[in-house]
Amino acid sequence: MRSESFSQGVDNVPNNIETFADVEGVKLLGDIEAVVVSGVDNSIIAGYMLKDYILDLGLKLPVFINESVEIPYWANSRTLIFVLSHSGSDLEAMKSYKMSVGRGAKIVVVSSDGKLKKMAQENNVSFIKLPDGLNSRTSFFLSFIAMVNTLIKNDVIRESVDFFKIARVLRKESFKENAEVFANRLVSKLPIIYTSERFSSVGFAWKRFFNLNSKIMAFNSLVPEACYSDMEGYATCPDNAYAIFLRDAYENKHINKEIDTMKEFLKRNSREVSELKIKGSDFLIELFSTIYFGLLTSLKLGIILENDVESLNGLDFLKKKLKSIY
Repeated sequence: MRSESFSQGVDNVPNNIETFADVEGVKLLGDIEAVVVSGVDNSIIAGYMLKDYILDLGLKLPVFINESVEIPYWANSRTLIFVLSHSGSDLEAMKSYKMSVGRGAKIVVVSSDGKLKKMAQENNVSFIKLPDGLNSRTSFFLSFIAMVNTLIKNDVIRESVDFFKIARVLRKESFKENAEVFANRLVSKLPIIYTSERFSSVGFAWKRFFNLNSKIMAFNSLVPEACYSDMEGYATCPDNAYAIFLRDAYENKHINKEIDTMKEFLKRNSREVSELKIKGSDFLIELFSTIYFGLLTSLKLGIILENDVESLNGLDFLKKKLKSIY
């Protein structure tokens, strides 16, 4: 099957979520005391989303994000390790998978195919297959669904999630219309994205989207730490710096006040500032909506700038060079 182009993949996100919404989670034996999400590239966005969701649920479950080949020294048979790789051939993911097997951890591989699928079959390791033909830069939404459904299957998460409802929300035409407007504001700008810890996956995702899709530099930072560093750094920051505050409806009062204070400071110093808060009926809808809006905005901005949104020349160069290392 021919894979989606990036543009097609962005358009198809709601449909792909709906198609994959009730994918079967994996039932595992024994207790789960910690979760490690291992992967690179856009796949790892799903891990950061899971970490934010677990925090929102108030679960006493550590979630560790692993973007290297090393597995945490404490990982053991009571650790659930999700290995994420869209292609199934990411060298870092395969290396961390091998280490995970050696630790005796519970492992679930989420991928479309590739060497990881073969390795999982050889080791009798659980494998959740992503649908064929997905674009690699948008499939992370489905990797998130696979992880959540697995945690629900094992009673770690004890509430159901209506991914069909999320898909319906993302289909609203206003997402594309507003993304076009917002993208035009960012022409010739250097986006600096701010979120609270609760929305850390959103800032991480937006930064990656601008880099990979719009082909521009961007940075992200967390509040409150940014209040104690970035506010001084703006003294010599380039004039085209554009602060974007991505808010969520569940911020505590302290974080709310710090963000408002930082915005006031930047405006007093003639800095450009935008604030975005997409309201939803629950945290997951806000999380998906804000990340999807960033994905749409990065696509629109890349097109406005007449950059090749489909190519990944730098990433292709990197992966070619890494083959000689691993």
